[in-house]
Amino acid sequence: MPNGLKKVKPGLGRAAKMSECKRFKLNTNKLASSMKNLVVLVFELQKNEAHQHLNTEEHIFPYAK
Repeated sequence: MPNGLKKVKPGLGRAAKMSECKRFKLNTNKLASSMKNLVVLVFELQKNEAHQHLNTEEHIFPYAK
């Protein structure tokens, strides 16, 4: 077996033929990318929510009714 490659069942695709280290690196990069997207999404949601609160009439004129 050449340097660290596992013997795998045929037809498992590119990821199965990768070395353990490469697979770990790829998964870590995917995880980091997903977490970054999640953080951006949360910030966007918070920003939108803050704008919604500012745009409600109750917030601007609380004693109007």
